[in-house]
Amino acid sequence: MLEFLEERIRIMIVEDNLPVAESIKNYLVLENFDVAMYGEASEALTALEKADYHLILLDLKLPRMSGQKMLKKMRQRGWTIPVIIITAYPSLESAIETFKLRASDYIQKPFTMAHLLRAINIVIKERGITSRKKRPITTEREEILISKVGERIKSLRHRKKLTLEQLA
Repeated sequence: MLEFLEERIRIMIVEDNLPVAESIKNYLVLENFDVAMYGEASEALTALEKADYHLILLDLKLPRMSGQKMLKKMRQRGWTIPVIIITAYPSLESAIETFKLRASDYIQKPFTMAHLLRAINIVIKERGITSRKKRPITTEREEILISKVGERIKSLRHRKKLTLEQLA
């Protein structure tokens, strides 16, 4: 019998202040999000090449590479992942620049977790992010069986020259 696992929305936090990042992560995990934390933009960019994220919470003041520069690199690479800017040093200039780079929101620290969650939910709704799908959990033996059944059906279908429509 197959069980189902909920796939959660994946959020990346790029924040060099560890207590702030951990606080946000702990809150979002309780809200049923999958969360990864990175303290530097270069680490986050590398992670984005290897895994899919639905949303990024990005601090502007980061060591070595600013959040604004990271956002610019993301857009240059064609990545359209929504980004919510979080900053303790807001300015009209940085807000304008990040919105030109298609940031979804710009939040000043300190903020309440309720405010952050509201901003996240707005982005999720506006972008139509619906990754909270169910996928089956299977054991290795079930995977092998499913694979063999699929191969057998494909073989019989080709031998009898049936289309997928006819098979259905």
